[in-house]
Amino acid sequence: MALYYDLPIYKETYRLMKILGQLMPHLPREVKYTLGAEMRGEVKEMIRCIFRANTTHDKEPWLIKMAEHVEFLRFELQLGFDDKVISEKQLKFITNIMDSIGRQLTGWRNSLSKKNC
Repeated sequence: MALYYDLPIYKETYRLMKILGQLMPHLPREVKYTLGAEMRGEVKEMIRCIFRANTTHDKEPWLIKMAEHVEFLRFELQLGFDDKVISEKQLKFITNIMDSIGRQLTGWRNSLSKKNC
């Protein structure tokens, strides 16, 4: 079993956390500690889910939970874009990273399905 921090999905999620950290100082004060903190919180939970899924036999519940956090983060990013605190360029860049994470998450879940057949 690989260490969770060696997994490509972890590395991409960690990259996402760093990018959101770079975005935070540029957010308006009224959303920095609400929307900004919530977005970072979702990514922290994604990392927790990766750790838990990698260290337990029953991975599926943690991968489902991670998928929920990915979708909530997408919602929060869209909200930030609609409120004009996240630019279109930032949204596209972050969305590309999230798409990569989503593909890896789907692959991980599909590999579990094949093992159970």
